[in-house]
Amino acid sequence: MKSLHPVTAALVFSAALFGTSAANAGPHEVVLAAPAEAKAQCQKMGQWDIAAIIGQPGFSQFGPGYNCKQEMPTNTGIGDAIEAGKGECKLATPEQAKTVCSSMGQWDIAIIQGKGGISQFGPGYGCKQEIPKGTGVGNAICQ
Repeated sequence: MKSLHPVTAALVFSAALFGTSAANAGPHEVVLAAPAEAKAQCQKMGQWDIAAIIGQPGFSQFGPGYNCKQEMPTNTGIGDAIEAGKGECKLATPEQAKTVCSSMGQWDIAIIQGKGGISQFGPGYGCKQEIPKGTGVGNAICQ
């Protein structure tokens, strides 16, 4: 077996070690930011973004174009989430979210892209997707 040149070996090792980031890791579950943290992030959001935050299904932080209000969207869906300690991320589509159900916490409920606070339920709930009734949402599935 032929050995690699030391520089080539170092480059291969670096690519393997640093080549995968959260940005390209595929759909994954995150913890949503609390309202106070989300409000502090508002000026970093896109002007007209609406991002899910911890609370009742669909509770959202609106971007600067909406005066940074926090409420339930009435005539639009939610496309983003604010991850605790990190910032904004794009929500996974229902199809993408289904693929990560088995890796979710057994009883987790995570918001996904769509209207009304539609969420992906963890394996303990049979991996269903629906709007939660009578419970809050603390997680999201991001792309």
